[in-house]
Amino acid sequence: MKVPSTESRDFRDKTRTCLLGGLTLGILDEVNETRIDASLLVEANAAHAALPEKDRQDGTATALAFSRLLDNKPVSGKERRALLRAIQFRLEALARLEMHGHSQLGAWTLPSTDKDAIYGSELLFEAAAQEPLVEINDEAHFNSESFFSRLLALSEAKGSA
Repeated sequence: MKVPSTESRDFRDKTRTCLLGGLTLGILDEVNETRIDASLLVEANAAHAALPEKDRQDGTATALAFSRLLDNKPVSGKERRALLRAIQFRLEALARLEMHGHSQLGAWTLPSTDKDAIYGSELLFEAAAQEPLVEINDEAHFNSESFFSRLLALSEAKGSA
């Protein structure tokens, strides 16, 4: 099989598709299929919150923090990469709920002056671990109505609604 030159139109088109349409190439499906425990999301959120403020918006620093977190877990190779992606996408989707001002979130979060961290109940992270992600404008999001329905059902099941 001939590999296209980096100067060819075919190469540029395929590269653009990979970079701009990343979620449409099965990544979101992989994230939704990756089982992740809520406690791992809680740990990852804490690892992110422990980063210096300037590093919290740095994707590389965040990825390294999540990677270090998995160093003590019995995962490797493809499973490790899938978990890292699932952690990142799910925490980002949770942050997007907060950024979009969903007032329902307040019942499961603690007030904070730290704009780059989410301080919430384990049920919030349990819902984030279970809820399927959807693509909106090339970003991973939770369907807010479905997410809050799931969160309420989890809360009622645990007797904390």
